[in-house]
Amino acid sequence: MDKSWMILTDAEFAAYVSPGPADLQSFDKNSDTKTVMDWVGKQIALKKITKMYLIAHGISVSNKGASLGMSMEGNYSLPEKIGGYGISIGDTPIGVDNDSLFKAWGRKGLKSIVMLSCGIVNGDGQGNWGDGRTLCQHIATYTGATVYASDTVQCIGLDWQGDVFKFSPNMSTGGTRVARPYPALLQRVDN
Repeated sequence: MDKSWMILTDAEFAAYVSPGPADLQSFDKNSDTKTVMDWVGKQIALKKITKMYLIAHGISVSNKGASLGMSMEGNYSLPEKIGGYGISIGDTPIGVDNDSLFKAWGRKGLKSIVMLSCGIVNGDGQGNWGDGRTLCQHIATYTGATVYASDTVQCIGLDWQGDVFKFSPNMSTGGTRVARPYPALLQRVDN
């Protein structure tokens, strides 16, 4: 049994995830974000985690319904490729303005992070608020891990939707598109 990988998920998704040999950990939307990030960092070091599967809502605009693809002003649906504003981990969304919270996971042996979050990669790579490419690149740099994420809505139990990007640590490329076909959900990164 390979215990070198962890699935970190929003408690809302935990019932839909079969951990297999992975260490499954969940967080509540009301949990203190910094506490969650620090605790996970300690678990990465303690359990020698090298692969992280992060299942959390991507944020498309600055409201709660955004993670469900709803607009701020009405309950109409947004296009699939709006996003990149951050990721919901606990009570404080993480975006380019506070992505340094991922430093808690750095220098602990983590090699890859697969982010199963809707539209997390969207953005122009210029580092402005709402730039998911810069967010993912920062996460890769802060953690020393290669980050994989998509630019559109994701569904648990299905293969990748949209385009998948790879962000290598200490690069400033804004990611490179990964060629299709992509493997199934929990087999997306096996090395």
